[in-house]
Amino acid sequence: MKKIILLAAITFMLGGIVNAQTSENIEKGMHGGVVFGSGDLKFEFVEKGSDVLVYPVAADGKMLSAVPTHATIAIVPMAVKLAEEFKNVEFANGCFKVTREDAQLPLYIVAISTSLNEKNYEAKYVIPNVQAR
Repeated sequence: MKKIILLAAITFMLGGIVNAQTSENIEKGMHGGVVFGSGDLKFEFVEKGSDVLVYPVAADGKMLSAVPTHATIAIVPMAVKLAEEFKNVEFANGCFKVTREDAQLPLYIVAISTSLNEKNYEAKYVIPNVQAR
């Protein structure tokens, strides 16, 4: 009996881990990217070649009426030692845009820090199925 309960518990835990990594749980944004963050301000991450675009969005994923004007964006590729930080990135054309030095390495983490209406917001997105070195 104990073996059956243990087997059921392990199966349940592994099922949760597998489900957490499926694309079904990833929220897609209006620009085709991944929405991450929590609270009343979220961010949509879109990678286009060497450009990384981060769109601030409302909690429901829709556009904001008031947007932050500047942000700090950290980009960490697979080779963590090549991480880049872009400070005071200006909001333009609906998003914060930075261009990576070495776009050959797949991204591992995208992090953003900004403020809106005197409230600070920070969010981090870890790209699934990428291993840092």
